Order: sequence, then structure tokens, then C-alpha cells
Amino acid sequence: WAKTPMSTAPVDTSDLISVRPPIWPAQNTSIWMETFGMVPTRVQATEVREGLTRGTLDCNFGPIEWATFSGFETAAPYWSDINTGSFTTFQLYVSKSAWDGFPQEVRDLMTEVAAEAMAKDQAALEGVAAKAVEAYKAAGGQIVNLSDMDALVAKSPDMISVWEQRMTEAGMADKIAPLVGPMREAQKSFQN
Repeated sequence: WAKTPMSTAPVDTSDLISVRPPIWPAQNTSIWMETFGMVPTRVQATEVREGLTRGTLDCNFGPIEWATFSGFETAAPYWSDINTGSFTTFQLYVSKSAWDGFPQEVRDLMTEVAAEAMAKDQAALEGVAAKAVEAYKAAGGQIVNLSDMDALVAKSPDMISVWEQRMTEAGMADKIAPLVGPMREAQKSFQN
């Protein structure tokens, strides 16, 4: 999924102030949005189109595939090229103690299947995105390029540093210290 906004009006970075996007229970997304003065608004996924139509939302940051079946081009006719990243498949989280409790062959199988699923999704992502954009445009939506993308990128917070600061303030600096380096290394693989 590539997360890109579809909005009721074309936007530049300065236009993001007071924009009301939907927010899901992902704290990192709301932190990023608030950096630009947006007002994250909690709604259910099934309420996004109605929120755009009624004016309780100004845009939708959501999976790119939604454009092909949600009819957003009528409620949010401007699709910005702002891209908040992508993820493939759905993540599954288990505690370390639960993971350690699985037999090794189960852990190996889960790791193998996850790697295979991510590889398939990564290979398909570009085609899915192109199909979504074409369907959106064919239905009357417009693609709007952000005129000041460099300003948006420069203003975007370093989310690992935000997480590190919050965890340190919560007294967990020692526990997260071993994770920061590997997270920074992994981050290099998805810089664009």
C-alpha cells in the first residue's frame, strides 16, 4: 500500500494547515500530520467517503488501491503526489516471549512466508499504483503535483528520533538502545 492523499482541493505544503485527514490508530501518522498543522480526525474506514462528501474531512490519506473501488474521485477529485510511504501485507506482532515459545520450525516457516509475501507485494506495488492512478483519472480525478515537495520533505520529522525521545521520556532508553541502530539501517532501504 502506498499512502497518498486525495483531497477536496489541490494542496501545497502551506495548505496543509488545518486540513482534516482521517487518522487510524497509528500514532506515527498523526505525529507526522500534526507537524504540518493538520488536524487528524478519527473515523472508521467506511466513513471516509461520507466524511469527504459532508465536509467533516478534507482529504484521505489511505492505501492507493482504495482509489479504484471507493469512488473518491467524486468526493476528493484531487490526488496529490505526497507519498507517506508504503507497506506490504499486514503486519503481525507477537511478544518476544510468545515468539520464543513457538517451535523453531514454526518461526522459520513464519519468517519464510513473510519474506515471500513481502517480495510478491513489493513486485506488484508499482503496477497496482499505476492501475489505481489510471482508474482515478479515467473517472474524472486529477493528479496534482506538490509544487514544494522539497519543503515538505525537509519539514517531515525523523520518526525514529521522535520514538526514541518518547521512549526515553518513558524511562525505557536502555531497553530500546539496541533497536535504534538496526532501525536506522532498515530505514536506509526505504528512503526515496
